[in-house]
Amino acid sequence: MDWEDNFSEQTLDRGYDYFQRGLVHDFTQQDNGTLTATVFGTEAYQVTVKLNGNRLEKAECDCPYAEGGHKCKHMVAVLDYYEDKNDPAAFDDDDEYDGDDYDEDDMEVEETDGDEDDFASTIPTTREAIDMASNAQIREFLKYALTRNPELAVEFQMRTNKTVIKRRNNSYRSIIDDIFSMCMDASGFIDYDTADLFERELSDFIDKYLKPLIEEGQGTLAFKLTGYLVEELAEVDIDDSNGEIVMLADETASLLKQILGEADLPLKRTIFKWCQKHATEKFGAFEEMVEDILFDNFAESEFLQKKLTWTADKLQQSQLNPGSWMDHRTAEKWASYHLQVMQELKTPEEAIKQFCLENLYYAKLRTTYVAICVKQQNYDEAIRVLIDGQQSTPYPRTATNFGEQLKRIYLKLGETENYLDELTQLETVYNPANLEDFQELEKAYSAAEWPNARQKLFNAMPAGTDLRRLYVEDELYDQLMDTVSKETDLFRVRDYEPILKQKYPDRMLQHYANVIQTMASHTNTRRNYWNLVEILRHMRQYPDGKQVTSEIVADWRKRYGRRPAMMEELDRL
Repeated sequence: MDWEDNFSEQTLDRGYDYFQRGLVHDFTQQDNGTLTATVFGTEAYQVTVKLNGNRLEKAECDCPYAEGGHKCKHMVAVLDYYEDKNDPAAFDDDDEYDGDDYDEDDMEVEETDGDEDDFASTIPTTREAIDMASNAQIREFLKYALTRNPELAVEFQMRTNKTVIKRRNNSYRSIIDDIFSMCMDASGFIDYDTADLFERELSDFIDKYLKPLIEEGQGTLAFKLTGYLVEELAEVDIDDSNGEIVMLADETASLLKQILGEADLPLKRTIFKWCQKHATEKFGAFEEMVEDILFDNFAESEFLQKKLTWTADKLQQSQLNPGSWMDHRTAEKWASYHLQVMQELKTPEEAIKQFCLENLYYAKLRTTYVAICVKQQNYDEAIRVLIDGQQSTPYPRTATNFGEQLKRIYLKLGETENYLDELTQLETVYNPANLEDFQELEKAYSAAEWPNARQKLFNAMPAGTDLRRLYVEDELYDQLMDTVSKETDLFRVRDYEPILKQKYPDRMLQHYANVIQTMASHTNTRRNYWNLVEILRHMRQYPDGKQVTSEIVADWRKRYGRRPAMMEELDRL
């Protein structure tokens, strides 16, 4: 058949499958060879094809794949339907029901002379009609109805028997595979322009098929399909610069939680094993999702005991080859999970304390050990462990967290000098120019003492520390203006412009003028020239701004007259 040359072998196979499944409806054929039909896939798609003999002259479909300029399976399904209609022997499809066995005349009733009320009173209810119908009549009506409503047919099949459920599993998997294939290029890559379509198609599939399965009590099938989808997503090669994979990870995580919420114990065991398997292998963006499912659920004693043994083994394995930062983080992850499970099992406090003491090089366990020491009022040990951790960790954020704990302990003990020393270390070393610590320090000094103490803090800050928030906090506007005057990024200037424009309008206007002159000295794109004009508009809002900008524009017209794009943009002003 000549028309088949226009389609890939894969598309031909999938289109034929759609035809065989009876998904072609409302078929029409015109004398000029134009064929139209509705094909049911993930949605109902309108297809128009035109044949000249066996040669395909035109093929259109409103599915996303065809709108991208491709020949789709829906077109093939219509062409197969056409050939079957014109040459039935071409297809061996004895089992396909076309509705011809159903005689609509059987449903007709004799006309009566009674009024409408009398007629309505004779109409049986749906339940009564079913009770009155024979098995043969019900079967014939089902054939008639289901062949005309694919969605109803899917629901009917889902509610029948395990064999059909297995078939639906395969059918739903084929829909997933179709979405992947539709969005991939020849090398199997999903590019930036197609990634959004990919996410939307899968999101629609989840809403249309997987969520209803959960509502119908088909948790096992819902899990099999969700697991399959997640495994495929973990392997897909995609440019998801807009976060498509993260969005799908969130949706599938929500599905798994819903399934777990309705699952019986056997299904929970199956999901638990699946999560264990994928939590110990490279699973892309879904690693964290699987771990969250595993450790935020399965609170039954059976699973907690398994998690306790498993996390202990994983911790031991990860500690065998310590080396890189990643190795340390992996070991710390398993140590933290093991601690979490111990706490969920209500392990005796001393056992938890001992486990933490043996693993103090992991920040979370050191923090937990300190918390137990504080609870037991063993403050000297808590302080010793925190100071040791602060000095040994290479991570500033961890050192800051330890410093915060030290500060609170000193304050609790009334050790004012140590408290102020630690607070000063936090503000000048571990987390420089932190506003909350700055405010806390100010409260520790009298109004007379604070200016001198504040200057010492400023002097102790690392070079290049951004002090602007602190200047605003203490209304040190001269220092703020001096700092802003050195900025070449006008967007950073605008962060504090409402204050400075009011207090130093001349200096601010002059700063804008200086920066914009430097920007204009470089040959630029039209977009950048447009930006220069917008800055000039902004400057005109200052006192004397119109005069200053007019002088700048006159100067630029003389100096940069050979830049036509710049001159055109200046005309807008």
